[in-house]
Amino acid sequence: MGKRRIPDLYRAPFPLYTIKVDPKTGWVITAGGGGASKTGIKNAVHFLGLELVGCQHTATLLHCHDTDTRATMNMALGGDVIAAGQDGSCSLMRFKHRKPRGKAKDGKEVFPP
Repeated sequence: MGKRRIPDLYRAPFPLYTIKVDPKTGWVITAGGGGASKTGIKNAVHFLGLELVGCQHTATLLHCHDTDTRATMNMALGGDVIAAGQDGSCSLMRFKHRKPRGKAKDGKEVFPP
């Protein structure tokens, strides 16, 4: 009998280079990608929400930010600002945690503008 495999909480569609946890929101922020080469692998920053449902953890993709041709190799968090090391430069990005306003007719959450 083989080892029992534990299911993945999250599987990124790109190589991960950096992961941070925002202590204020509890979000897990992951980043990486395929770089400038045209391989079809996206470069992005993903914002994930973690929850405990019953006795099982779940991860939900809250937002995906495309970083064009620049793979984020490292990042630091400071309040609501992300400093991302990308291709020999540092990009500064600001993010904002918004509470959902309610549910739309299709069941998806609606956020204020």
